[in-house]
Amino acid sequence: MFWLDSMVLYFTTAVTVFVFAPTGKGIPNCHLEYAVTWFLLAATWLMMTGIALWRMKRRTAEES
Repeated sequence: MFWLDSMVLYFTTAVTVFVFAPTGKGIPNCHLEYAVTWFLLAATWLMMTGIALWRMKRRTAEES
């Protein structure tokens, strides 16, 4: 008999219970790389927004 509970597979026999739980061995631990990536994306977005606002302000100043 087997059952699944919160992503853990339990398999029972008449005598013992085997637990097959997922491990994190195959998942890379790149937290610093992820943080740098997201901060650079945020900085790029901020610069692009600033340039767009500056261009809109300059365009409205030229029209008046």
